[in-house]
Amino acid sequence: VFLAAERYRHEVVAGDTPASVAAALASQLNADSYVSASASGAEIHLEFAPEAGGLQLDAGGATSLPATITVRGTPRVGVMVAATLGTTRHDYRVKNGDTTESIASALASLLNADTQADATADGSTINVTLASGQTSVSLSVEVSVPLSATVTAPAGLRAITPAQHFTPGIATASNDVRAALGETLPVVPGTIALAGTVEPGQTLTVTLADVPYAYTTVEGDTLQTVATRIAEVISADPNVAATANTSSAANPTISLTLKDPNFSTPVGFLTTVTPADATLFALSTSAETTESTQVAVSFAGPVKGFAGLYQVNFTVPTDAPDNPATKLTIFQNLIVFGSVTQFDIFSNRVTFPVKKE
Repeated sequence: VFLAAERYRHEVVAGDTPASVAAALASQLNADSYVSASASGAEIHLEFAPEAGGLQLDAGGATSLPATITVRGTPRVGVMVAATLGTTRHDYRVKNGDTTESIASALASLLNADTQADATADGSTINVTLASGQTSVSLSVEVSVPLSATVTAPAGLRAITPAQHFTPGIATASNDVRAALGETLPVVPGTIALAGTVEPGQTLTVTLADVPYAYTTVEGDTLQTVATRIAEVISADPNVAATANTSSAANPTISLTLKDPNFSTPVGFLTTVTPADATLFALSTSAETTESTQVAVSFAGPVKGFAGLYQVNFTVPTDAPDNPATKLTIFQNLIVFGSVTQFDIFSNRVTFPVKKE
């Protein structure tokens, strides 16, 4: 069970029942500083009950504009803060490194983009007034904790057959290697394409910002049912909607869109399939990526005299900020049967410290 970015898990052991699993998880969840949890049989009941000192939004009792909203408490990654003007909701998901001042600034920017109001941030305080021509606009504020739950089956015994032998030929496709500094993730709106074969016990996880949404395949699943199920799970996210397109039996897709087109915070998404030898594949594509700077690659290829060693040379931009934890990713287009596709394949992200001398 995930509450914001916090993960609570119970590994089932011999003798467990649905009720004992619920009790074990409820005990862990009850320790979370934002909720009160209790188990009743096989059910877990959760109530929003933040402890003193947790993140708060205080409008001073105001229910309409003008109003002053104050951000208080200790920020926690993944927690949502929201202000609703009339029927339009504006929410912001707390990120790593946020302060009450940065949260107030981000929420003020969202409110100021609303045609009903003018908003400015002053430290941890947001001043919201009626926009020109408006006579009355209702206001409500809230803090919430995104919730998701997954069940992951252990890998069972599998028989692996030899790989199919293809007819020898010559591939004429060429591909340029690219590199980027920063967390390179596709941004919503985007598309996830499914391929391969479906076997029970494979888990497809789509992580939106820091919140994972997962579906584990069962007997009888197809690519189309997996696309439909994971789209239903993802659509529980407060900011992102997912739609399954199952018209293609071989390659169904899931389209990710923002529920609020005016939501200004980029929502990066990461798609993974486990276990590592899964026969189900998921490929992501998007027009934008998060917090990354593409760098110039001067050479990419095998190193002469070293079997299996591949080298990539690139230039760090002069305006790259000092960061001992900068992430580096190498990527290129996926090539299938000698043809370049529209999908990128990424290396694992590694730490690449950047320091100006």
